[in-house]
Amino acid sequence: MRGSEVRVLSAAPVFLSLSIPYLTNRYSRAERIAVLQKYYIHSTSSLRYAVPMPSKMINQQTFRDGKVVLYQLQGRVHQRWLCRLKKPGSPGYVYRGTGSSDPYEARKSAEDQYDELVIKVRTGQSITSHDFNKLLTEFEAHYPSQAPSPRRAKDICDFLKRYALPYFKKNKLTDLTATEITKFFDWRRANPRAKAPSNATIRSEMSHLKVFGNWCHQRGYFNKPLQFSRPTAQGNRRPHFDLQDWRKLTRHLREWVKSGKKKSGPIHRDRVMLTNYVLVLANSGIRIGEARGLKWNDIEAFTSDEGKLNVVLHVKGKTGSREAVARDIAVQDYLKRIWDLRHDELGKDPPQDQAIFCHKDGKPIDSFKKALFRQNVVRPC
Repeated sequence: MRGSEVRVLSAAPVFLSLSIPYLTNRYSRAERIAVLQKYYIHSTSSLRYAVPMPSKMINQQTFRDGKVVLYQLQGRVHQRWLCRLKKPGSPGYVYRGTGSSDPYEARKSAEDQYDELVIKVRTGQSITSHDFNKLLTEFEAHYPSQAPSPRRAKDICDFLKRYALPYFKKNKLTDLTATEITKFFDWRRANPRAKAPSNATIRSEMSHLKVFGNWCHQRGYFNKPLQFSRPTAQGNRRPHFDLQDWRKLTRHLREWVKSGKKKSGPIHRDRVMLTNYVLVLANSGIRIGEARGLKWNDIEAFTSDEGKLNVVLHVKGKTGSREAVARDIAVQDYLKRIWDLRHDELGKDPPQDQAIFCHKDGKPIDSFKKALFRQNVVRPC
């Protein structure tokens, strides 16, 4: 023990920064004996360190031909019984607590737990619990390539990290039951980040959680897909938009673009892009999320059975991939205006795999709200 210091390790061979100074200089003989009784002392030519002595298993009792073993740990204040259960039909063991210090109650609990393992194995269920954080890490690595769109994958992962992970991270999961999901969303309502979520928000987040749960089920981590009831959506339907309103809007948009030619380049660009964005969406029926990922090579011209020329848009959104046939060939003219705008900006034809509704640098426009604020069309609340 000379010329060195003894380092306390929580588990060999991991070295921690916490250290006990040289024992013979600071402690009495009785204190040194107490410390050395608590630790195994390992020596090498260059280092002496101590490893905490593991708790010793005592009072072992074996049942069902060794498949169920009860035991206690030496030195514990509360001598509750623990159990080691043989995995049915496979190598290895499952270690569980019985929650009791009475040997008869502990045996009953251990045998009940073993019977549950047998039933799970016979019905094809998993007997291994999973860490939510590890499942989420794997989900983030693999799901984006399967998602309908990058935006959809990002929304789901953001929700899981922001709300689901703080709630489930302390739990080992074999399944997400309807009861557990209900408790989670009760907690979600009681712990909002900003304002309390509406029923529509909860419905959307439930669909995010269901995607994650079904993905875990397909990978064999959960025994069955998630099943739960969704809250009723609130009646917040917007007022209808009639033909007179539409004509008023398009007339204003035309004048708005013309007046923008006299203004700076970014203002005119915002007006051209937004106007044709509105016209394309209104005459094709595609969703905002689908328009966000729409590229030039997703546009295809075709001739109908009646001999009329039209265009079809191959879009990908929250419901997957689909084809949207334009209501009128005029959609081709709206797209041509954006094509000409991009050609003038780049000095050449825009790439076929580039987003149609994009910023000057080619990145997709996530939202037109900023453009509307800059143009004083709407004002922030």
